[in-house]
Amino acid sequence: MTDRRAGITRLRNVAPALRSLSDDELLAGLDRALDLWRAPGGYAERAARDLALHRGQSETMLRFGLDRLLAAHSLVALTSWLADARAEAGRIRALRHAQSPPPEFDRFRGPLVVAQVLAGNVAALAVPAGIEALLARSAVLLKPAEGDPSTPAFFKESLDRAAPALGEAVAVERWKGGDTAVEAEVFGAVDFVMASGDRSTLDSLSRRIEGSRSFRGPRVSIGMVGMDWMHAPAEWWGEVAREIALWDQE
Repeated sequence: MTDRRAGITRLRNVAPALRSLSDDELLAGLDRALDLWRAPGGYAERAARDLALHRGQSETMLRFGLDRLLAAHSLVALTSWLADARAEAGRIRALRHAQSPPPEFDRFRGPLVVAQVLAGNVAALAVPAGIEALLARSAVLLKPAEGDPSTPAFFKESLDRAAPALGEAVAVERWKGGDTAVEAEVFGAVDFVMASGDRSTLDSLSRRIEGSRSFRGPRVSIGMVGMDWMHAPAEWWGEVAREIALWDQE
């Protein structure tokens, strides 16, 4: 058994403890970890600095984007996210099993162990991807992208410090994308695979992954503005440029 498969086995062993956590325990642990990102000199600052060096992008812009990401993952937002996800899962279940008793929302759980193959063009994607899995009470293996090698480890480290029970349910594993031997081993050992990437990456994965999976591929963005742009002040153009850069994850 390789170290990777042993790591997935460890995730599978700790998953029941994760699934037994109350909503309050789970949400409080995530919020404590995210506080370590928000704090002066915290993980957001470290991540922005590391990404700027690795990708040759603006540290100031990266920090701005990370601050926006963290603001969108406040305790209130996470609580609402969890409630909305359960309501949607309940609606789907009711449609598929109309004769079954109504579901107990607080008992919904995701797959036991999931793997998240992260895209490199989305700064700190490990944070929302990891949170998404943990909210579903799924232990998660994060595969860093070449364009963002550090933030998955930062995310796990923040959990280990602020919420060890959640940190135990997260693993970070590196391998070269397209290594069929490694990916066959990893994907065959988990219960669900989520992947973000370009079309060639997802086409390659789709031919090799059997069972449950969710892929997020390339997209085209279109923006529309009214004729007021003809008289817009310079500040307006700055705001537009910033929003486009954020939307395109630059």
